[in-house]
Amino acid sequence: MYKKIAFICVIAAGCGSSDTAEHSDHTGGEEAEHTEHAEQSAEHHGPPEVLVPYHDVLAPVWHSEAGEVRADLACAAVTDLIAQGEALAAAPAPNEHPDWASEVGLIGTDAQALATTCADEAATVETKEASLNVLHDRFHSLMEMARD
Repeated sequence: MYKKIAFICVIAAGCGSSDTAEHSDHTGGEEAEHTEHAEQSAEHHGPPEVLVPYHDVLAPVWHSEAGEVRADLACAAVTDLIAQGEALAAAPAPNEHPDWASEVGLIGTDAQALATTCADEAATVETKEASLNVLHDRFHSLMEMARD
């Protein structure tokens, strides 16, 4: 009987939220950042409509395994990130935030910087991830602005 209860507990623990499983292999500050991101997503139910296409390109990259996998995915997605940045610049602002246009321009600059880093054969995985981190932070800045 105790074996059945233990088995059920193990199965129940394995059926937790995908967010928990997704973030369980991260460590340190990155885990805290992902936890904060998950809480923000739950609170706001995803990105504002104007940012959904950009998010759809960035999210699978950002939430992939850190290191070489993420760097390779970022470089593979950079053309789409640039295109989505251009589309975002052409779209109407979601509100009257005074810094919206500037921040949209900067996310385009960040995507171009990622493209330059990816094209550099001497660029390290760490350099590529650092460039992606700047772009990711800018995206979150835009999300906050869109909700103001």
